[in-house]
Amino acid sequence: MDISNELMRMAKEARSSEEIIVIAKKNGKDISKEESERLFSLMHKYDSQPAGELSDDELDNVAGGGHCESDMDYASGDTPLYQKGQVVYYKPTSISVRRIKAEITFVHPEKSGVRNKEFVYDVIIASSGEVQTDVYESQIVM
Repeated sequence: MDISNELMRMAKEARSSEEIIVIAKKNGKDISKEESERLFSLMHKYDSQPAGELSDDELDNVAGGGHCESDMDYASGDTPLYQKGQVVYYKPTSISVRRIKAEITFVHPEKSGVRNKEFVYDVIIASSGEVQTDVYESQIVM
C-alpha cells in the first residue's frame, strides 16, 4: 500500500488502529485491520523510549560506524542486504545527524545509482514516523 508522508503524520497522531482505518478511508486508501494494527504498532513502538537513546541490546548490535570506502565506491551485491520490517540505522546526507533508527518499509526491486548500482529502500523513521524514500544501501548501517 502506498502511504504518503501526510497520511503517515496523521497515522502517528491516531490513538488506535481503528482510527488509522478511518483516516485512510477519508483519504481514499483501503487498509486492512492487520495492516492498521501493524502500522499503529510500528508508529508507537518507540514512544516509551527517550529519543536518541538506545537499549543495551541495541548498543550490542551497533557496528562501529560507516563504510571504510566512500559511498561513491559502494555497490550492492546480487540480493538486498536488508529486508522489509528490519530495524536499521539510516545515515542521512545531513552532516549534523550521524544516524537515525528506522524500519525498512519497502525494498525497490531494481538497483539504482549514478556511479555504482545499489539497492534502494524506503524507511520509516522511528522517532517521528516520517517516511524517507530512496534510501541507498550505502546509507544504512546495522
